[in-house]
Amino acid sequence: RFSTADSSAVATTTASPAAITVSKAKSKLRKVHDPDKALAIYNSFSNSNSSSPHSSRYAMELTVRRLAKSQRFSDIESLIESHKSDPKIKTEHFLSTLIRSYGRATMFDHAMKTFKEMDQLGTPRSVVSFNALLAASLHSDLFEKVPQLFDEIPQRYQNITPDKISYGMLI
Repeated sequence: RFSTADSSAVATTTASPAAITVSKAKSKLRKVHDPDKALAIYNSFSNSNSSSPHSSRYAMELTVRRLAKSQRFSDIESLIESHKSDPKIKTEHFLSTLIRSYGRATMFDHAMKTFKEMDQLGTPRSVVSFNALLAASLHSDLFEKVPQLFDEIPQRYQNITPDKISYGMLI
């Protein structure tokens, strides 16, 4: 058993790291603070065909946080935008993760743009993505935006009705 672990450790230090599971990646991302290492860990599983977009959402949020702490906004934008073109990602839950991630990086304009692009991406909006947009506003320290969004979005998109989570963020 030890020789297998040793050989896999060597494999992960080479230029093209071996693919790892999402669970292992999340564990590593919680411990790593270097943004370059965080990107390498994220890329080691996200590029494999075996990783499900749904299971990798939290790992992406962790990676965005590491990049945001280092103010690597162009890397954040590249990472998030690359997911928009992925045909596997058509669910509102995943796009909501992208919206929240932009908020965590204090890139609210990008979060709003992603919310507005949902039709073009083939994903209908609901209270889930609306709540993600409200959360992005709060994470970006744009507290005054929340009441404004609360008034505008349900009027513009008739299918969005705020729920108790929405009202909790409004308060």
